[in-house]
Amino acid sequence: MPGAAAAIVGSAVTAAVTGATIGSFVIGAVTASIIGGIASFATSYIISAAFGLNRTPKPSDRGGGGVTQRNQDRTLSVRQPIAPHRVIYGEIRVGGTVTFLHTTDDNDYLHQLITIAGHEVNSIGQLYLDDLSATVTSNTVSDTKYEDLIDVYTGVGTTAGDSALHTALISNSGSKWTSAHKQSDRAKIYTRFKYDQDTFTGSLPNVTALVQGRKVFDPRDDSTAYSSNSALCIRDYLTNTSFGLGEPTARINDTSFSTAANVCDEDVSLSGGGTEDRYTCHGAFETSEAPKDVIKQLLSSCAGRLVYQGGQW
Repeated sequence: MPGAAAAIVGSAVTAAVTGATIGSFVIGAVTASIIGGIASFATSYIISAAFGLNRTPKPSDRGGGGVTQRNQDRTLSVRQPIAPHRVIYGEIRVGGTVTFLHTTDDNDYLHQLITIAGHEVNSIGQLYLDDLSATVTSNTVSDTKYEDLIDVYTGVGTTAGDSALHTALISNSGSKWTSAHKQSDRAKIYTRFKYDQDTFTGSLPNVTALVQGRKVFDPRDDSTAYSSNSALCIRDYLTNTSFGLGEPTARINDTSFSTAANVCDEDVSLSGGGTEDRYTCHGAFETSEAPKDVIKQLLSSCAGRLVYQGGQW
């Protein structure tokens, strides 16, 4: 379904900008024309935990242990008839929307498909059942109290990456899921629960996973790959025609973005030894959120500001 993020397109943007340069980041104020109205927003913000986007987080935070209810909601898998798509940058633990639910074999098996992102993701990693991290061996949970009772298949949103999931779901669902059901370019998790009265005494376990999100374009070497580099994630949102602003690359000043990306990649020494990247972006948003709010939160991951000047971002 179209998301609210499609409301701003390149032709809708006009800007009057005053700005200055601090280090390698250009700062300024952005004034944009949005569907006939003018919305001005400041674009320099401190870290925003509510969005789940931050400077390089602790592993526990990156694993989805958000400190706000809004972030915690993203680790719930829910059933609802209509839901906006989710967009994931960097690595974060998420649930999703249940888009298929069916029982077979006299209710001995329950089949559940959870859509976790409205785009291809780089990988779907550690699986969680409620708050239990689960080991999956040959597509079957092989530890925790759910051992041998849950089969798991993941799909990253590509034809090759989703093949095993679709094959299993078509075979197991009693013809309810067919080859016509694609969910192309959608990341997802298929779980098949085997009924056990001693284990499933209440509701089903909440299924979540640690996900590495979008692959983004890097103007420094013209490659497209997974990255949590804040500048590259912001550039991806500006140019994306599905959920972003849909700006043509001619309106992107890639010299500026390359400089910002290099700053984000700078090594910062840790007190306990080793280094980490100066700025990274780890979080998610839904396509129902206003583009100006998404941009604010993306910028908060690198203490950045965004300028539209001379026909370019």
